[in-house]
Amino acid sequence: MISWEIEARRVSSCLQICQDFQYLCPDFLYFEALTTYGRLAMKPSFYTHIALLFALIFLSSACATSPIGPTANPGQTAIGYAVYYSDAFQGKRTASGEPYNKDAMTAAHPSLPMGTLVRVTELTSRKSLVVRINDRGPFGDRSRIIDLSHAAAEALGMVRLGKAMVEVEVVELP
Repeated sequence: MISWEIEARRVSSCLQICQDFQYLCPDFLYFEALTTYGRLAMKPSFYTHIALLFALIFLSSACATSPIGPTANPGQTAIGYAVYYSDAFQGKRTASGEPYNKDAMTAAHPSLPMGTLVRVTELTSRKSLVVRINDRGPFGDRSRIIDLSHAAAEALGMVRLGKAMVEVEVVELP
């Protein structure tokens, strides 16, 4: 084959890939396929730039620290998911040094001082209770803002679901 025929086939197959790719993406993420000097170049469309800008703004806000930190004031609130401890942790030491008691109204928070009292309100049912922070966590998923003891989760009615959207309000610092 002559070299320009090989190049034409390569460009043709790249264009086919681009067309296939467009079916997998929403309209605003389409790329404009351009051929320049027999080669395929990918140029992001205007909407792709807008989508990337919004993604950057979203990611920068997602990486922000929790609104309730170690220097929190009474009345400060945060909204996120609450989960609860497995019964397997019963009797094991928490970060405060005391053993975990699934029947106590306690919780884990990543940064509040040990002994802080917080009001946890389940946002669907509006059930509310006060728990004492005695451990660190939850770890991993940043949408989870508090780990509750089994008794606290049961009082909020979230045991069956495993997690619930809650508002956490600092009531009293130690």
